[in-house]
Amino acid sequence: MRMVSKVYGVVMLASSAVALAEPLPVHSQAPLRSLLYSTAPITTDYQLGWQLASDIHAASIFAVDPNYTLDYYQMEYGLEAFYGVSADWRWRAGARWLRSDDAHLDQLTLTFHNLFGLDQNGRDLVPKHRFLVDVPEAGVRVEQFDGQSLVNKFYLGLDHRWWHADKHQLASSITLQYNDGGAPWRSGSRWDAGGQLDYGYRRSNGDQAWLMLGLSHSGADQILGLPVRSLLAQIAAGYRHYLAPRHSIALQYQLSRGAIEGLGQLAQLVHEIHFGYRYQHRRQQWDLILLENAENPDNSADFGFAVRFAYRFNS
Repeated sequence: MRMVSKVYGVVMLASSAVALAEPLPVHSQAPLRSLLYSTAPITTDYQLGWQLASDIHAASIFAVDPNYTLDYYQMEYGLEAFYGVSADWRWRAGARWLRSDDAHLDQLTLTFHNLFGLDQNGRDLVPKHRFLVDVPEAGVRVEQFDGQSLVNKFYLGLDHRWWHADKHQLASSITLQYNDGGAPWRSGSRWDAGGQLDYGYRRSNGDQAWLMLGLSHSGADQILGLPVRSLLAQIAAGYRHYLAPRHSIALQYQLSRGAIEGLGQLAQLVHEIHFGYRYQHRRQQWDLILLENAENPDNSADFGFAVRFAYRFNS
């Protein structure tokens, strides 16, 4: 009986882990995309009742080119609420505050790049902990803006799961976002909107894979004095592996269209890689996520990390 009890306990823990499972919900931390609405993978496994989540993203922005200089830290603080109406319908609401708080990431970034043999992209040739944005073509130059608010975002979303089978789930989401932020960070309409499709696959051992296709429309006319592309597509794919019922790791790749027209790498695709560790127990869930750019070093955060906590109020 004792052995049966232990096996039953492990099964119940595994079931709890699967029930709370979801992708890495990381919004793009690219210096320009982060000022607009950006889709992010979300779970297709809806549950009744409330779930609240809070997160902090810290990113080091570094892009130096004859046509522009972007060298600063950005911190994004988020609060989000989910309410599952039924097994196939769910509401989301949240707020995100993007600020230029000093995260002291320069030395950590240099060390990380040296450790993995990554190019420093000129970071080791300039002073540390600068706050400088210089775009001569647009006549924009901002210095020593640490501790300032960049953009505040408030959004409401509706999710619907269209199909679910033994191992497969398919859902769609629409989101409307209001952005409270002024020049030079963004100008024009303060409203953004987006839609996405999320597909989830669960293996028999509990591991999961996911795929997201997203499209957003920005009401902004300019970012840092540069013209904005109104339609921005995004795709993400990832895989989660369970080390134990409460512990898992995940790898996610996210590809986004550049937010502006022209101006070298800032107009090119945004490649972001996310690696996450998750601890979850019953109703609570903790995530630690590392963020790294790829391919176009100027068009995504040079290095960053995120910490997220979520709590579900129903059993």
